[in-house]
Amino acid sequence: MSKMEVSENTKGVLFVSLTSLSWGILPFILIAILPYSSLSTVVWFRFTFAFACLFFWFLAFNPKRIKKSFPLIILPLIAGVMLAINYYTYFRGLQLTTASNTEVLIQGAPLTFTLLGIFLFKEKLRRLQLLGILVATFGFAVFYRNQLAGLIGSTYQYHLGNFFILIAVLSWAIYASFNKISVRELSPQNVNFIIFGISAILFTPFCDFSVFFRLNQTGWILMLLLGLNTILAYGAIGEAIKRISATKVSIIVTLNPIITLLITAVGNHFDIPWIPKQNIDWDGYLGALFVIFGAIIVVSQKQKARLKIEL
Repeated sequence: MSKMEVSENTKGVLFVSLTSLSWGILPFILIAILPYSSLSTVVWFRFTFAFACLFFWFLAFNPKRIKKSFPLIILPLIAGVMLAINYYTYFRGLQLTTASNTEVLIQGAPLTFTLLGIFLFKEKLRRLQLLGILVATFGFAVFYRNQLAGLIGSTYQYHLGNFFILIAVLSWAIYASFNKISVRELSPQNVNFIIFGISAILFTPFCDFSVFFRLNQTGWILMLLLGLNTILAYGAIGEAIKRISATKVSIIVTLNPIITLLITAVGNHFDIPWIPKQNIDWDGYLGALFVIFGAIIVVSQKQKARLKIEL
């Protein structure tokens, strides 16, 4: 292996690690922004910020790419609607449950996409993938049981929050399916450009623009962090796929719940005020590890085309 190949491999690992870190810390930034803004306004800002970043990037370096984004707009349109639903319901589930709970249960998204691939793309379910789904399902059950046993607050609220997370899981899997078809004709970033724009338009009627006039310095910092989180996570994973294998990208991204769990554990231990308390016993952590391990088994068996949908 040449020095150049090693260098590109290192860059790829760094890029996908940035994505995993971005998604691992995302729940805590979302929780922190709640006192400053409504849910719909936050989602609108994230999509609009990401769309604007791609627009000015294309405008500065390759204006022709803006026009290339629109010939096949129907499929990205559907994908954009699904991703908009995913963002909203993920945030709503986070409001009603906890960061760790949301990050663990959202791992059902890649598993659901795997099952959709069997029916939509005629993909075969390998034995190891079936094993991974069974392991992850067992982990979901153990983790869910632990959360119910140590629940502080309303059981109804917890179940309602998980219902929103379930919608987030399903909408992401549908988004990923239509995105996978779209990238056959368009570059991943051109698909992103359409999806971010469509999603921003969808949330415009629900955006409370007066929020932006009331935001203090902390609120604006949090908003900008969320916008940067969106564009960095999706941009970095695209750069990673250019440099390292899809399997390696998948595995590193799937580890992001560990980041969330570690931040939660450390934050609760030191009573950091902006990290909400969460009761997770040893069986809860064990269940979470089964979920992550099962998801890794599933994604590590997929073809390269699978990961293109995440761009």
